[in-house]
Amino acid sequence: GGGRPAKMLMLENAEGARITYWKPDLTTIELGARHGHLTLPPTGMDNYHALVVEQDWGTVKESLIRYEYNFGKPSGHSPSELAAAVKTELEVVPDPIPREHFRYLAGSDWDFLVRYRGKLVPGATVTLTSSHGTELQAVSDDEGRVTFTLPDDWPEVSAGRENNDPAELAVATNFQDEGRSYRTTLTAPYYADPGHWQSLPVGTGIAALGFLAGGFLGRVRSTRKEG
Repeated sequence: GGGRPAKMLMLENAEGARITYWKPDLTTIELGARHGHLTLPPTGMDNYHALVVEQDWGTVKESLIRYEYNFGKPSGHSPSELAAAVKTELEVVPDPIPREHFRYLAGSDWDFLVRYRGKLVPGATVTLTSSHGTELQAVSDDEGRVTFTLPDDWPEVSAGRENNDPAELAVATNFQDEGRSYRTTLTAPYYADPGHWQSLPVGTGIAALGFLAGGFLGRVRSTRKEG
């Protein structure tokens, strides 16, 4: 009714998963996916929210985390509070979460932290995969941090931000503890480097995200549902 459209996500292989939606004030809502579709409900709060999808296979637990910006009344909370909250055992945490008017841009450097039960994990192998087919790998330092230069891998770029659909990145790692394996993936959109707009004024297309997180979540794609 006149507001912003609700956001819908598509999840593959999410049957039986626990889906939790974290609000900026760290309260949570339990959600359910129907036929692979998940609608994020309005919360009335402005700022980042966190979608956490968990699947427990017994000896293996997998999770997927995605931060989504929602509009509403000022929440009075910083995104750093949401990032610091322990939302599942193993997390790849953006450091920082991009602010509202910023975004992940191709060619820019971004830091991510590996955290297990709230503690930073040094020496973890972290893989960044893009929906355009790029794969990068790094090992977390003594502070649990990795830095990636986001891939500038658009096959074609058009002039103007609005003419280049965002691609998807997936930052994943795993951890072993007491006979259990934990796997986690952080997903987020990233955008074409504006430096190309004048030099490459051509059309562009984008492939849907097709990464596989340990056989659990195969695809996350944002669509819009009119509300």
